Amino acid sequence: MKIHTKFIAGFNASVLVGAALVLFAGAAPATAHTPKVAATCDGVTVALTNYGATAKNSAEVIIDGETVEDTTFGKEFIEEYEFDDRTVAHSYTVVVDAPGTAHDVDTSDESEPCPAPVQEEPPVVTPPVEEPPVVVPEMPQPNETVTSVDDVNCDSKTVTTTTTTVTTGWTLDETSNTWVKAEPVTTVKETVRDATEGECTVETPPTSVTPPVEDTPPTPASPPVVPPAAVTPPVTVPTTAPVDDTTTVSDSLPATGSDTAWAIPLAGGLLLAGAALMLVRRTRRA
Repeated sequence: MKIHTKFIAGFNASVLVGAALVLFAGAAPATAHTPKVAATCDGVTVALTNYGATAKNSAEVIIDGETVEDTTFGKEFIEEYEFDDRTVAHSYTVVVDAPGTAHDVDTSDESEPCPAPVQEEPPVVTPPVEEPPVVVPEMPQPNETVTSVDDVNCDSKTVTTTTTTVTTGWTLDETSNTWVKAEPVTTVKETVRDATEGECTVETPPTSVTPPVEDTPPTPASPPVVPPAAVTPPVTVPTTAPVDDTTTVSDSLPATGSDTAWAIPLAGGLLLAGAALMLVRRTRRA
């Protein structure tokens, strides 16, 4: 009886333990296998986790009718499959075969295309305004003024030449890009040389020149006084009348004497003409 009781008690305990193991074994796989298939516009993600490590599980992935994966796995299988073109929809199928049928997967779907990228207009870049290079005009020639002064020293028989040079250059006005006159620059240079004979010749004082004596024009000679022809006195026929002495004397003087009244004015005129001629000659020489 005791043996029988122990046997029954042991049998019952074994049954309870076995039932617990069966319950645990049946419940654990149902919550452990985690298949996950997700798709985006970029691709498909297959994540199979917590599968039996020793079981022969298989997975097949088909995208747009083309098999991209066909393999077996143990405890887990995780892969991502990117689409070639993200702007269009893609069809995909994932098939998972595990022992039994409880954890098999056979799903098909279509992805959503990614939105077309926004064509961003490139920013308008305004190129910098390049100013033309400044062309500097050619600088004019400087202006030079040279002045030389000789100082002759006949005591030392030397000549000192002082040369003064005034140079007016140019400076660039960057604002107007033009050349303007600079401040004049003065340089002085002295050179000494021997004096020549001509530079130190003793000057002879000029000799006084006596003006020539003007010849006095000769006084024209008075024309000879030609006495008038002798007049034959008339023959007086004596008469009986008384002779008048006074009348006889007066009538005889013109016949016998010289008449010089016209010669005196002529001589005075000639003297005046000679004096005037001398005065004219002196005036011309002066």
